[in-house]
Amino acid sequence: MGRHAGKAAKAGKAVLAAVLGAAVLLTGALVFAAGKEQRPGSIQVARVNGDSVSAAELKYFAGLRRASVIDEFSRKYGVEFGEGFWIRQVQGQTPLELLRKQALTDVVRLKVVLQLARREGVIQDTSFAAVEEEMGKENERRKKAVANGEPIYGPVRFEASTFVPFYQSKLAVVLKEKLAATVLAATEEQLKAHYEAYKRNLFPVEDRIRFEKAAVSYRLNGKDSAETKQAAQAAAAELRRRLAEGQSVADAAVGLSSAVREEAVAYVKELVLDSATASRMFKSEPLLYEALRSAGPDQSVLPVQDDRAAGCYVVAKVNGREAVDYISYEESRDLVKKHYLDIAFEAYIDEQTRIAAVDLLDGYDKVSVMDGK
Repeated sequence: MGRHAGKAAKAGKAVLAAVLGAAVLLTGALVFAAGKEQRPGSIQVARVNGDSVSAAELKYFAGLRRASVIDEFSRKYGVEFGEGFWIRQVQGQTPLELLRKQALTDVVRLKVVLQLARREGVIQDTSFAAVEEEMGKENERRKKAVANGEPIYGPVRFEASTFVPFYQSKLAVVLKEKLAATVLAATEEQLKAHYEAYKRNLFPVEDRIRFEKAAVSYRLNGKDSAETKQAAQAAAAELRRRLAEGQSVADAAVGLSSAVREEAVAYVKELVLDSATASRMFKSEPLLYEALRSAGPDQSVLPVQDDRAAGCYVVAKVNGREAVDYISYEESRDLVKKHYLDIAFEAYIDEQTRIAAVDLLDGYDKVSVMDGK
């Protein structure tokens, strides 16, 4: 009887060990499964127009917004970055809440572009994993191009931070072309109105300004002295006074002051500032350029300019100003249409982002959007 009891006890222990072993294996399997389920790419935090948004997407955009949120709370509220920064309540909001909100807005905008591309038959998958897959393909293409000695534009290898905007811009080019015939179609009247509204920015023109100038140097043998500079300044002021009285620059530049060497005064006959000369003058004589451009229609004699690079005082007189016409609508229609589409597309995406149906899931508040947090 005792022997049978011992065998039973041993059998019971064996069964218990087997059960415990199975439990350990089951627990391990559950932990492994849970670990897999908790990967950012598999956790769903929201839906945009029915399409899932992964934690990886939210975390990606949070990473891009992180520095600006820190700066905003530091600059606006004086909150220094450090321990407890992300959960500190300021005017009813924590930095972490703002970070999530801004990142979600960026996620929705990307998803809207991807959904539009799917609708137009440009892509098939709107998931972030599909975007990452496209990055892998692009990196492989660039790697082969470099190996074959072919030219590439941009980095040899993309990271997510640079690829996503690159990919969005590529999609935007294709989408604008497709939508130009539908939701973004513009009439001639709309394009002409756009031309009138933006021609000053699209086609900046320089009025044609005719002027004369005289320079009084205060630099002798490559050196400046307080004495020569003071004398040159007084001579330049006298020159300007004579011009204001109606004298020509050539006449006014003669016999200015005994304290100024005759060779220190240089007269330059009529010059022209227009589209052809503007760039060169802006670089070589920026002060005179700005003075000529900002002079009013009734201002012919300009203030004395101290050209320190050349070591002289400059006085100029405007002899005439002619307005130059903008490039006509007919000549610039293609550029006007492209600019119109650029603005219309951004406005369209803004509107679609605003009206998108966004459903937040349980994972939205639970998932970490920062490494190490």
